[in-house]
Formats: sequence, C-alpha cells, structure tokens
Amino acid sequence: MEAVIRPLVPLSNVENKKPWLRVLTYNILAQALIRREQYPTNGSFIKFAKRFPALTQEIKEYKPDILLLQEVDIDKYGHWKEILSNMNTHLAHHETKRHGLLLAYNKSIFKEIDFKEVSYDDYGFHDSDGLSIPSQNVTGNICAVMVLEHLETGHRYAVGTTHLYWHGEACYERARQVTIFSYELLKIMRTNNAESIIIGGDFNSNPVSPGHSFLKNNFHFDDNAKSIIARSSKYQQFGAVGATEAQKRTSLLSDPDGCVKKLLSEAEKVSGPPLKSCYFIDGKEPKFTNWTDNFRDVIDYIFVSDDLTPTSVLALPTEKDLGPEPSSLPRARNNQGYPSDHLPLMVELS
Repeated sequence: MEAVIRPLVPLSNVENKKPWLRVLTYNILAQALIRREQYPTNGSFIKFAKRFPALTQEIKEYKPDILLLQEVDIDKYGHWKEILSNMNTHLAHHETKRHGLLLAYNKSIFKEIDFKEVSYDDYGFHDSDGLSIPSQNVTGNICAVMVLEHLETGHRYAVGTTHLYWHGEACYERARQVTIFSYELLKIMRTNNAESIIIGGDFNSNPVSPGHSFLKNNFHFDDNAKSIIARSSKYQQFGAVGATEAQKRTSLLSDPDGCVKKLLSEAEKVSGPPLKSCYFIDGKEPKFTNWTDNFRDVIDYIFVSDDLTPTSVLALPTEKDLGPEPSSLPRARNNQGYPSDHLPLMVELS
C-alpha cells in the first residue's frame, strides 16, 4: 500500500508569519488490537506488512519536528527508531498493554529537559503532588509529558500526548484522565520554566464532549460538560466490544454524585495559558478524524498555547475521497490508501 499524501492548507490572516515548526499527531492503529471481526470489510490491508510501508511513507513525507504517535506496538518500536534516525524517541506504555505512546523530536532543533510518564490507573497512589480523583474503571491508559528547549533560542516548550479511554459511556473517566493529563503537563511546564504548550493525541472525545470542553475552555468544564460527566458517573457496566457479562467490569464509583463533586473540585486546581485547537477553522472542528464501519467522528486534536500561531494544517480527506462503501479504514484502492483507522493531523507553527 502507498499512502495518500495530502497537502498543507494555508490558514487565513497569517501572511506575515513564517512557519518553522511542524507537529504531527497520529493514532497508527496497533497491530496488537486488530481483530478480523472489528474490520470485516478491510481485506488484507489490516496486516502490518501492508500498512507499515504507508505509515512510514507518511512520516517521511510530512517531516515533523515533533511527532506524537498513539497505539505504537511495543514489538515494532525498533522499526520506528530506525526510521526516525534524525529524532530522539520515547516509547511510553502501561505494563498491561502491548502498545503505547511514541514521542519523538528533531534532535538538531531541540534538546530534552524533562520527561514524565503517567498511568491514570495508578495516579494518586504514588504522587503526593498530584490530584485525587476517584477512578471509574481500570483502563491501562497513560499520558506522557516532556519539556523541550529550542537549541537556537533557548525557548522551552511543554509537550504532551495521551490516548484516553475509549468506552462510549465513560465520559466521567475521560474527564478524569484529561484533568490529570492537563495538571501534569502544566506542572512539568512550570517546574522547567517552559513558555509554550503543544498537545497532540487521541482523546476519544468529540467536540461536544467534556474532554474537548476542558482543553478548549481554558481548563474548565462548562455546564454541558458537567451534565455529561454527572450522567456518565452513574453508568455501571464496562467491557470490550462483544464482551460477555462475565467479562464486563462494574463501575468503581460507589458514590457517583460525590465522585463528580470531587472531580470538579480537583479540576479547579488546573490552570494555565489558554489553548487553541489547530483544526478549529471557521468556527468548527473537522467532520472526522477516525473512520470505521461503525464509528466516524472527530476524536484526535492538536492544541497549542496562544503564543504559537498555526500557519497551515494538513488537509483532511472528504467522504468522497474515501470512496464508495464499504470505506472503513485502513483501506487501499488501487494499492493507494490510508494505513490506519485514524488520520494523521499536522500543523505548521510560527
């Protein structure tokens, strides 16, 4: 499979801004997670040998200076290190999972000042300087944050990525996780005197969700987000798609109303510079960043602090570009296509 290489689209009102930094975030679809029953119409293109050349082609063609990948198979990390020879890399993963987060940066532009990996499941047990928010479920999800210093100017950037819990009814848990992620990112930022923020990841949160609300509204849950969180806190049964009753897990929240109050109270401790979503253009986010047979929505984002100016973004395909149904990704037509069920997002910044 060859990748569909998409152009950068200039943004308006930035004619005098010269871009110098490219940031790319991408959930590349872990091979460890692929099951034929979840991708029944995708044929052989769910195989790693088919997808990997296109994934690497995308990274090489787009040439990011900061790269944030989700669902990177642990046993494929060696392949990525070889491909990313011009970059320093970290692979962060939970001990219960076979995939994780890859963070990489151009070593000719940046030096690393600090790095931290955070497990949401364990959070609050080992970090006395953290938040205390009851967990709704054991998820194995994590985040990773770091501070990079620009070699030429000395300017420091707090950079973070995460992959939040996927379950559709787990808005409370995702709100908990995005709160922890934000707190830890801002903490490492202040500890190391960083001035700017760059965030990219798979938040499993669409534009009307609490996760998006928190980052878009200056680390604050609006009234709609609070209502969603309260409703979600009362949901009881969690499990994978197709899980039997025996495989499902009961919510850990014994006092949902009290836990919501605790979450919202702890979230008030999170404060930092305003963020903007780089793909929020003409008053809206894109139509989708994830495209499968049974789920199509926006759940991937790049956020940056207001001192950074997005000058262009990587174009996203339209429904027409993805072809006739079935069009679930990953898929190729005439051996050219999309190697993940998510789409890479990239922004040029000045």
